Amino acid sequence: MVFNGKDAVQNSASGVTSKQTTTTNRASTVWVDAQKRAVLQNSFQGGPSHAASLRVPTNTPRGPRGPRGQQVPTLVVPTPSIPTSGLANMALGSAVSYNPSMAPAATLAPGQIARSRAPTMASQGTQATYRGVIRNQNCILLGQTKANFKKGDIICTPYHQPNLVPNPDPNDFRLTRTCEGPVYSKRRMLVVLMIYEQTMYCLPLYTWSGRGLGSRPAWLKKEYVAMKNAQHEKLYPGEPFVNDGVHDEIEVICRHPVKVQTTIQLTGGVKVDCCGDVNTVGRLTQTGYKRLMALWQKVNEDAKNAPW
Repeated sequence: MVFNGKDAVQNSASGVTSKQTTTTNRASTVWVDAQKRAVLQNSFQGGPSHAASLRVPTNTPRGPRGPRGQQVPTLVVPTPSIPTSGLANMALGSAVSYNPSMAPAATLAPGQIARSRAPTMASQGTQATYRGVIRNQNCILLGQTKANFKKGDIICTPYHQPNLVPNPDPNDFRLTRTCEGPVYSKRRMLVVLMIYEQTMYCLPLYTWSGRGLGSRPAWLKKEYVAMKNAQHEKLYPGEPFVNDGVHDEIEVICRHPVKVQTTIQLTGGVKVDCCGDVNTVGRLTQTGYKRLMALWQKVNEDAKNAPW
């Protein structure tokens, strides 16, 4: 890629200026337009720290000339190594229980996460455009609409959040360093609280690596509620359900039982697109849904009534 005319670029460790500057080495003398340089930098995911480097080849035929007769530098774009994307199916047996932090369904295998600049719905169309199933390394759409879901459903979907662990495992493939900072990704289970035209409002489920609600501090337990399998007594005979929270547990019926430590975060609501990579794995009982809605409304009322 070559700049012609009066647009040229100066490779400087101190940054970029829009003022034309001449150096003693005329073979590498270049000028820069700050606005064009900014556009170039923003075109790379790595941001300014990973911006393309500029150099003037010394052993190649002389290229186009700038406005003052100097050779225009060649833009050298580093080519990232993009691994092949693949899906690893997770087999579920009859004895398997659901772990909400590692929800069932397909997940990207370690080392198979491809970087891309895929077009978004904002640039290529609206959700109404996507009604078929799309599966490629840039996009997964299952073609579902609000008609495919009901309030109280237990769903699983890719879940992303900023990484808040100061010293994470450097080999954890779920940790991704993006242009906006480190992000932790996993397939999480959520409960559908409300459904709108194209999106759903959902509350996430946690087990805290099997530690359960008892691992939360006492002052924070009001924002969580324990989840209980409706068939707990049959599933775990002789093992009474232990509720470490301050609210009555919410009953659920899933294809496979959820882990006994499963907890709903009342204050962790997230938006989920109906058309995305979403699978339904169970549902709350009607009584459980009503109790959950009442708890969610209560915690929101308390927040709204806080002093200004």
